[in-house]
Amino acid sequence: MDLLSQQIAALSSKIDSLYVIVEQLNQKLSLAINEGKIKPSIVIAEIMPDCDETADWVGGTAQAFASPVHTSLEHKDILSDDEPHNFRSYSGERYMTNEVQIQRLTAQLTAAYNQIAALEERLLAHHSR
Repeated sequence: MDLLSQQIAALSSKIDSLYVIVEQLNQKLSLAINEGKIKPSIVIAEIMPDCDETADWVGGTAQAFASPVHTSLEHKDILSDDEPHNFRSYSGERYMTNEVQIQRLTAQLTAAYNQIAALEERLLAHHSR
């Protein structure tokens, strides 16, 4: 394995670890909410302090998502249908046109599929020994 592959493998491992931690936190929060130890509105208010519609969260569902996406929920990799301009600023980054962004995300998705295929091949080779 070359250095880049090792770095990618290390990052993938770290991301997997973070995913496990987030899942554990989600389970703990769900358990605490179900046991009545905390209220969902308090959790949502902590997660999204700038969102005015936190009162609309009931039982883990949100009426707020029926309305257009809130600025606190925007992400650089999520395209907006009603975006009035091609470029916008997010954390000092310059945004690409939707077409360029779609190409970039497609390339990332293709790379992820290729990595999954390579891992499947390694797994099959390991099991066939």
